[in-house]
Amino acid sequence: MGNCGTQQRIVLPFVPAIAAANRDGVLQWFYLNYRFPPKQTMNCRDYLMELLTFDNTLKPVSPEGRLPHGHAFSANTMCVSSRTSWSPKATRCVVFGKGGAAYEIHGHHDVGQVCIDGNGERLIVEQVGYDGGYIGGSHDVYSAAGHNVLTFNGKDMITDPPRSRVCFDQPEIRNWPALRSRWLARKFDDRRGGYWMLDSTKVYEDVKQVRRLVVHLNPGVVVVLDTATLLKPGEISLNWHTADKCRPDQEGQFVVRGKRGSRLAARVTETGKARLSLARREHKHSKGSYVEASVRGDRCSILSLFCVFQPGEDLRNWKSSAGKWSIQTATGTVDVRVSDTALSVNNREARSGWTIPLQPKPKD
Repeated sequence: MGNCGTQQRIVLPFVPAIAAANRDGVLQWFYLNYRFPPKQTMNCRDYLMELLTFDNTLKPVSPEGRLPHGHAFSANTMCVSSRTSWSPKATRCVVFGKGGAAYEIHGHHDVGQVCIDGNGERLIVEQVGYDGGYIGGSHDVYSAAGHNVLTFNGKDMITDPPRSRVCFDQPEIRNWPALRSRWLARKFDDRRGGYWMLDSTKVYEDVKQVRRLVVHLNPGVVVVLDTATLLKPGEISLNWHTADKCRPDQEGQFVVRGKRGSRLAARVTETGKARLSLARREHKHSKGSYVEASVRGDRCSILSLFCVFQPGEDLRNWKSSAGKWSIQTATGTVDVRVSDTALSVNNREARSGWTIPLQPKPKD
C-alpha cells in the first residue's frame, strides 16, 4: 500500500541470515518460497548477502499449523489480514487492510483500506504510487476517493502531518499521537476465517460516526459493512477499485475477472431504506477503474458482498430474498443477514460462520 508498485514482489535478502542464526525453519520456508527475479523486485535483491548467509543445511518448515492465518497489528498503520491457507502459490482468498496511515513517507488517505486477492491474483486492488506533487505522481492514487473507503462530500480525510520527520530510517516527531482508527473488535480462526471492526470517525470531517466491519468466511467469502452518520445530509460514496473494467448491473452486482481465470462475484447494496446509485467509473490521471456506490443523506449502511471462484469453477451470483443475501459455493450455501444488532455470515451445509455484534466495546 502507499508508494509501492502493485507488481513489485517482496524482497527478503536478510531473511536467510535471521533463519540461520535462529535455526528457524519457517523463516527458511518463507525465503525459499518467495524468491523472485530482479524484474519483479525493482532490482532490489542483494544476491551477495543471500549467498553469504544462506544455510542449505537448515530444512524449511511450512507455517501451516504453526502460524495463524489471520492477525491484526495494533502498532503503526494497524495492518490486518486473513487468508485461507499458507499456500505460497494460490491460497483461495486473502483479504487485507489497515487502520492507520503511513504519514512518515508520503501517506495516502487510506485509513480503513481493504483489498482482496483470490487464487494468487489481485481482484479488489490498491491504487499505488506517489501523489501529484511528485514527478509521475497523481492525486487519484493519493486521495480518499482513490481507495476502497467511504468518502463524504468528495473530501479527503483529515491531514495529520508530524511536526518533523527524517525519511526512511527515522521516526516521526509528534506533539500528539497520529490520527487513526480504533479497533472495536477482531478475531481469527484458521477453520472459519476472521473478522475485524474499525471506528474511523476521527479521520473524517463533519461526521458523527464512521465504522467498517470486515468478515472473512473460509474459503472465499468476504463481507464488508460500512456504516456512517453525518452531522448533516451530504453526498456519501464508496469506491471499490477492481482489477478489470467490470460494470455493475441494476441490482449492484458485478464480476471481477483476473488475468489467470480467478473471478470475484460481488454485490453492493444498502441495508436501510436509502437507494444506492452504482456505476463504473475511471480516474482521470491514473486510469484506475472502480465501481462507485453513492447515496445522498445523513447516514448509510452499505453492505458489500464478495465471493472468490477458482478458474474453471461454476460462477454463481449473490441472491436476495427474505431479508438475507445468499450465494452457492463449492462448500455450501452462504447466507448473510444484517439486523440492528448483529451481522451474520454462515455456511448452511458446513455449519460454520460468524455472528458479530454491531455495538462492541472498543479493544484499545
